Amino acid sequence: MYAYGKSVPQDYAEAVRWYQLAAYQGFADAQRNLALMYRNGLGVLQSDVLTYMWFYIASANGSLKSDELRVELASQMTSTDIIKGNELARECMSSNYQNWRWLVSTCTSICWNCHI
Repeated sequence: MYAYGKSVPQDYAEAVRWYQLAAYQGFADAQRNLALMYRNGLGVLQSDVLTYMWFYIASANGSLKSDELRVELASQMTSTDIIKGNELARECMSSNYQNWRWLVSTCTSICWNCHI
């Protein structure tokens, strides 16, 4: 709704907030939409690593389109960034989405060259 301005003013940051709430509950569509927000830098800083992470997670939760998009994105990423995206996705899923914010803030502060 907020991403497209349907019945409410368009607000990408608010859209991200709602996508996050649903993504943390395991909804693949919200995870894919969150990946797209990171891909395009809408409401968040653009990040190929976090885009890759959310496509990976959405794919693991059954989104076939997310897997296609993840593979396409990977062809444009460094191997270091792909490894970081895989690590973040695994950590995020193994914590049942509870450690996601900590992982991102940690990576942002210590890994500037992973394009977060």
